[in-house]
Amino acid sequence: MPSVPVPFPGESLASWVDAIALHTEIPRKTLLRDYWGLPHGPAHFPHGMPDGLSDDDRERIAAATGVPTEDLAGMQLDRYTDQPIPALPYSHDDAWEAEARRHLNNILIIPQCSRWCPHCLKANGGRWLLRWRLAWSFACVEHQVFLCGHCPSCGDTQGHRGQPQARLRCPRIPSQRRSSSWKHRCGHPLTETTATPVTDPRLLEIQQSIHHSLGDGLRPAARSIRLLFYHPLTMHLIDRFQSPEMFHEADPALRTANNGSRNRRSSAYRSDVDPLVSASALYLADQLIASPDRASRANAFADLAHARWLREQERGVQYFGYMGDVPMEFPRSVRDVPPWVTEPLHAQGLLAERTPAVAPPLGFRVQ
Repeated sequence: MPSVPVPFPGESLASWVDAIALHTEIPRKTLLRDYWGLPHGPAHFPHGMPDGLSDDDRERIAAATGVPTEDLAGMQLDRYTDQPIPALPYSHDDAWEAEARRHLNNILIIPQCSRWCPHCLKANGGRWLLRWRLAWSFACVEHQVFLCGHCPSCGDTQGHRGQPQARLRCPRIPSQRRSSSWKHRCGHPLTETTATPVTDPRLLEIQQSIHHSLGDGLRPAARSIRLLFYHPLTMHLIDRFQSPEMFHEADPALRTANNGSRNRRSSAYRSDVDPLVSASALYLADQLIASPDRASRANAFADLAHARWLREQERGVQYFGYMGDVPMEFPRSVRDVPPWVTEPLHAQGLLAERTPAVAPPLGFRVQ
């Protein structure tokens, strides 16, 4: 087959396939089926793109393109869900690591969508990075901006697979249109999306620490948030109990995102795709997990959560009723939340069960 462009560092496999289809002018289906010998259809690739490949599939692509199979494996989401995570091998407790990995696999991947940095897309010609599909990727450290999650024109999310002929434009079809013709698609230039600057340097340190913990970046000079990888269910408690008062000292973008005034113009809005939602949760996780005064931070978190619950009770509104009643049921068997976080919540009557006081695994070094 014709020569193919080399993968961009950190690029996703789907993006690279699109780049080849654009460069060679070979339709994506023809490329996968006729040139690489891969079956193409709902049974093998439910979304028309190789989001996951077998060892045999990678061997065929490597033979056709000259790209090593290990490089192809590094372009798939399996590298985060099925391969060792650098943050975890500091533990000598296999059971703890297996439990942490099980929870991480459920929360790390954004289903069927990707965030993006408009500056990166403009600089690299439309190559989409694999880590933009991770729920804990909320900022571009290089350009010091929050990632984008929704098209500013139509308000829709962006799929993790693009359109080879228009990878820099929103391919979504407005709900009132039935035609799939490009003239009826949104077409907004994604490189012209306004990215919100990150003004809190700690947020960039958190993002760099997460990249490093996943094997995607250099070791950060500041304190690490690696302990969160052992206690991923802390994010579940944060999502449940956070309140606007917890962001008074946060980056202005996070304060705005949590004061209830954000304008969500489209019914296609997804909170799990919104990078400011992820950044908000990780901002609190950093205080509860990595901060030197994390115990006092956890007590303040519980106090503010309890105060919000009382306000909601006075107004006759069930506190976060869509997720269940308060006190919240939390299994005793779960040890992926540190005791200094759960005990204040239990003392305030927000947790129904006190989780066991389990220390971090032997050999783990909090940094």
